[in-house]
Amino acid sequence: MKPIEKPQIVFVHGGEVFADRKDVLAYLRNGRELRNPVWTPEPKPHWREDIARQFFDRAEIFIPEMPNKMDSRYTEWEAWFDRYVPLFRDGVILVGSSLGGMFLAKYLSTRILPVKVRLLVLIAAPFDDESDYTLGDFRLPGNLDGIARQAGQILLCYSKDDPVVPFSELEKYSHALSGAEAIVVGDYGHFAVASFPELVEKLEAVISEG
Repeated sequence: MKPIEKPQIVFVHGGEVFADRKDVLAYLRNGRELRNPVWTPEPKPHWREDIARQFFDRAEIFIPEMPNKMDSRYTEWEAWFDRYVPLFRDGVILVGSSLGGMFLAKYLSTRILPVKVRLLVLIAAPFDDESDYTLGDFRLPGNLDGIARQAGQILLCYSKDDPVVPFSELEKYSHALSGAEAIVVGDYGHFAVASFPELVEKLEAVISEG
């Protein structure tokens, strides 16, 4: 008798996009505030790793390190992600945060996976707003119809106080992806939080459905 295969959860992290080398250098010199570089035995908790630990015994967890995340290019991410796709099985759960969410939206809109996606989760994903940053070659195509054809369920997660991605991007995705469910929180910022119980609850429900 063939053993029951575990569900798969794939996380795609965010990144930075720049128009040219000048902007990259400016960011490296004066951009985002440095995190404390002093090593400590207790890593800063993050919701992604918290979820990975909670589901480790019940699911196969993928957290690929996407290439050059401090100077991201869609074509490079696409080429790297392509190498993971043959490992996916029907019912895979895809979770993309920030630029990683936009990457998954574009990938599923322009490519056809060989497997069915049970749940697509987009967390604080940009849509088309470039008031504070450029989206480069991550810009989405004219329609996102390919997503609905491939993903059984779609979940959009946004925080009203996000200082990076405008909350208004949720409405744009909701319009483009009719039928998508939304989780709206008020104080998660750009989701640099230690836990995300609302997503845990959704994953529990999906996985328990079998």
